[in-house]
Amino acid sequence: MPAPQRLAILPNMKTNETKCRCRLSEAQKRVYRARAEVLKALAHPARLWMTEQLEEGERCVYEFVEALGVDFSTVSKHLTVLRRAGIVDSRKEGKQVIYSLKTPCLLKFMQCVEAVLESDARDRARCVTGCLRKNPADSV
Repeated sequence: MPAPQRLAILPNMKTNETKCRCRLSEAQKRVYRARAEVLKALAHPARLWMTEQLEEGERCVYEFVEALGVDFSTVSKHLTVLRRAGIVDSRKEGKQVIYSLKTPCLLKFMQCVEAVLESDARDRARCVTGCLRKNPADSV
């Protein structure tokens, strides 16, 4: 997979607009669409929680049903989304379907997400503190 081109964005001084000097190839567009599909599959609190649980080992659907307090079909749909995105694997054991995390590196990505959240929280706290110091009368 070729490395994505860096976007060169130049301001148009006459119209005050910016123009991009590069175009994504069809192959690059497919890569970004595929990445977006993986991120969309993770974009639900229950699915994020399930992937974290699978880091500890295999689980069957009933374990998720019990822990989340939702019905079997809801959990099954969430797991199907994760499986189609290539995040989890499944196998049958008798009548049970056992799920495992297919891509453990995903959890490193979650650590990065946590770092973003922590950084954002620090930035917001600094902003609030700065605003209070500048104009205490407005904060009442």
